[in-house]
Amino acid sequence: MLMPVYEEREKATCYLVPLSKRKLIKKTLAGVFQWILIIIALSFLWSMWSNFNLQDFTPIINSVFVLSFVLTAIAITVLLAYNYLYDKRYYYDIRMNEIIIRKGVIMKTELSVTYDKVEEVYIDQDLFDKVLGIYDVHLMTAAEHSQDFAHIDGLDENGAQKIKEMILSNVRNAAIKG
Repeated sequence: MLMPVYEEREKATCYLVPLSKRKLIKKTLAGVFQWILIIIALSFLWSMWSNFNLQDFTPIINSVFVLSFVLTAIAITVLLAYNYLYDKRYYYDIRMNEIIIRKGVIMKTELSVTYDKVEEVYIDQDLFDKVLGIYDVHLMTAAEHSQDFAHIDGLDENGAQKIKEMILSNVRNAAIKG
């Protein structure tokens, strides 16, 4: 188990500017959509294999429907539980000298970015974000693929703007001291 390198603070940014609960909906819907496609494909293949010699395809259609429904219900339950835990363990803190981002349930990651490394801060939305009204704040550094890891996703519009301003203010202060 990954032990956090940085202690959680009682007044961390993630408690003052929390993630939107709509993030949980987004992650669950995206996961459900992926699982439905996989489950339908697997159900169809399983039904074809188990009813290979039949001339009437009614049992195949019925099997696919029932198996898809059961597996989808299980997938939704598992995804809701996983995403709830992911949301509860998602931690970020805009500190005086650095930004700490910790996330993950099974594959846990912890990232620390000092302000002198931040080259750009931007807010974006993907299609699901637009529909749900949530935003992601990304940090760009010289490190390759930094935008993939150094981001806080699932904020409402005000929260995203507030986080961006906090980071930019600390980046400017670091540049003045630098």
